[in-house]
Amino acid sequence: RLNKNTVIYVPSYCLLKKYPSRLTDMSLQTAKRGLEMMKAGMADKIVFSTAYATWEKEAELKKALAVEYGIPNGLVEIIPAVTQTFDEACKLKDIVSNPDAKIIVACQKYHVKRVLNTLSHFFKDIEVVGVTTKIERHLDQSNLKSVLISSTKLNFILWNWFFGLIGPLMMRRQMRKRGGVN
Repeated sequence: RLNKNTVIYVPSYCLLKKYPSRLTDMSLQTAKRGLEMMKAGMADKIVFSTAYATWEKEAELKKALAVEYGIPNGLVEIIPAVTQTFDEACKLKDIVSNPDAKIIVACQKYHVKRVLNTLSHFFKDIEVVGVTTKIERHLDQSNLKSVLISSTKLNFILWNWFFGLIGPLMMRRQMRKRGGVN
């Protein structure tokens, strides 16, 4: 568990569907932005989340990228095998023990609203850095989701808009199941 003052957090955007040994542009660009902020001394730690069954490969690629940026391995934390935004936020809360810590999130610009809605249930001080990226088909448990959100930019924006709207409802439901946040 981390008890640091500032943590950079980079959500998972998976591996490429066509080349499963490479990060999607969303994963690559958000990871690079997070690492640039880390290198600039903006945080004590960087936390990468990784998704689905391919999480180990995604973690390996992100750790290698951190080494390229000169970030010591001890300052990099990995959240393994996330499956949904709420799951991701719960695992981040388990890692960052200080609820007053500042969380700087490097995320794809169309995910900003959903990330803020989710993390605000766990942390008080959140800064989001929206990163512009290409939209590519990624490895996902659901081929339908992978096709829908990566077929066109409009579908991608609509998908994130829709989940930005229903996200708070889903969060409340999941929090009730878990017996609350704190």
